Amino acid sequence: DQEGIPVTLMEAMAAGLPAVSTFHSGIPELIADGESGLLVPERDSAALAAALERLIREDSLGRRLAAAGRATIERDFNANTQNRVLFELILGARLSAP
Repeated sequence: DQEGIPVTLMEAMAAGLPAVSTFHSGIPELIADGESGLLVPERDSAALAAALERLIREDSLGRRLAAAGRATIERDFNANTQNRVLFELILGARLSAP
């Protein structure tokens, strides 16, 4: 009944949306606070509201976080890239790029 890294967060980041979430489970493995999204303590509605308000007030922050989040997904959570890494580990050799 627990998801390590919520797929909905990955999907939002892949879609180019700025992510705001909590320091829960595997989420900090996905979102680097202040770099690829904003993280707040769990059950802290004031911190969540402040993070959302910050995104509204600082337009460039949202664009920067969205771009970094998208890059994180492309780099670290791309199925083709991850499959290639797995195959290379199994085969013990580098595969040529497609």
